[in-house]
Amino acid sequence: MSYPKIREIFDRASKYEDIISLGIGEPDFDTDSTIINKAFESVIEKKSTHYTPVAGYPELREAIALKYWKENKIKVDKEEVIVTHGAQHALILAMLTLLDAGDEILIPDPFYPSYPTQAFLSGAIPVFIPTLEKEDFKLKAENIEKNISVKSKLLILNTPNNPTGAVLEEDDLKKISEIVIKNNLMVIADEAYETMIYDNKKHFCIAGIPGNIKRKIISLLNVFQDIYLLCKYTT
Repeated sequence: MSYPKIREIFDRASKYEDIISLGIGEPDFDTDSTIINKAFESVIEKKSTHYTPVAGYPELREAIALKYWKENKIKVDKEEVIVTHGAQHALILAMLTLLDAGDEILIPDPFYPSYPTQAFLSGAIPVFIPTLEKEDFKLKAENIEKNISVKSKLLILNTPNNPTGAVLEEDDLKKISEIVIKNNLMVIADEAYETMIYDNKKHFCIAGIPGNIKRKIISLLNVFQDIYLLCKYTT
């Protein structure tokens, strides 16, 4: 496994004082004090400094399930929710669970740098699907279908996309869903940036397309979003 190129760039940039980094996928403001204080209050009140339940605190899992119903119109039971240590943990656990050695995983290109390494760790073979600037870097259903083989098992669907910023519309997801179902693929929906969306665009979740929920894994709420959900839906 090689050291990630993006980290090499960060290491080089850190040696200069006059560099403005646009390389990290995060806002330019700190987590709200309400969320931070709530996290500390929870630790103090519950003495939560020991092992947590394996799948996460029940009230947090309930809050996540409620989030998906209220914000994405997707019915998820708390028993179907697992809290992980950030998006990277969710991704690798999902791949290790779903993929066997020799399976092919379809990855839109350009891609988040960790995807190929995570596929490698699971023994799977990455198959890169090009997305084009002239098409706003949107993943096209027909390009997915061109790259499907008998070994294809899983599709990474990253919208809003890191690094291109491409946002798939509902119609795009419907077309992709048809290809997914036709070819019996599974999907990891990396939606870590669903709340960081601009230009009056709207985020759509592929699991919300009718008939899809049993085929999809919705990964990715990072730790700060988890704490936010706990505040939002339990107070």
